[in-house]
Amino acid sequence: IETGLSGFDRMADGLQPGEQCVIAARPSIGKTAISLAILEHACLRNNVPSLFVTLEMSPASLMRRMASSWAKIPMNTLRLGQFDQNQYQRLTAYTVACSKAPLHILDGVSGLTVAAIAAAVRRAVRKHGVKLVIVDYLQKVSPTTKHEKRTYEVAEVSQKLKAVAAKTGVAMLTLAQLNRESEKDKRAPRLSDLADSGQIERDADLVALLHRDRGGENAHDASLIVAKQRDGETGSIKIHFDGRYCKFTGITESHAD
Repeated sequence: IETGLSGFDRMADGLQPGEQCVIAARPSIGKTAISLAILEHACLRNNVPSLFVTLEMSPASLMRRMASSWAKIPMNTLRLGQFDQNQYQRLTAYTVACSKAPLHILDGVSGLTVAAIAAAVRRAVRKHGVKLVIVDYLQKVSPTTKHEKRTYEVAEVSQKLKAVAAKTGVAMLTLAQLNRESEKDKRAPRLSDLADSGQIERDADLVALLHRDRGGENAHDASLIVAKQRDGETGSIKIHFDGRYCKFTGITESHAD
């Protein structure tokens, strides 16, 4: 499944059926934004049946984010509802594209167990032929049973998400949190920064680390560091972040309005 991030698609050949791809980042770097960019390209543009499991943002907030990205309308303009004629036409085109897209959203903001997510994925595959599942994000998913240590709980969630991907054949894109330690010396993140459990790294077929200097002059420059790939190369891919629309694009794509 193509992600629309050209460098990543060349390096990893997109997202693979039956495999779990983890994209991890520190808080407020853009985990949800990059997952929505991938969802937009796969589902709205390429018609891939998709399920988005949101445990952090409401479905209404997600749709507003996607509207901003797809229609190139700044988030503040969307909130205020003050559109010019061109923006209104683009927003109308977005609503038409959404109504036709095979997009399904599972609202888990109030909490979801990994067992409930696994059941929802199996149901979505059976009823709607879903091929792409995005979970935002792993550390927010509740384990089926409580464990004495947080690392055991995260390990259970990671293992069960990997298992449901393998059994159903969906491409599973799981977002994950990195700890804040690497922020202290402004270094690029690495695998050891995955928060709460090394099991995430062990279960994933591919791990990519999203890196961006949020407060610097080059806040629009970002990189997606493929730190693990079971049957492929690793390396860093340059991507572009446009804060007006909370949108990530491949560096070779046009960034002009």
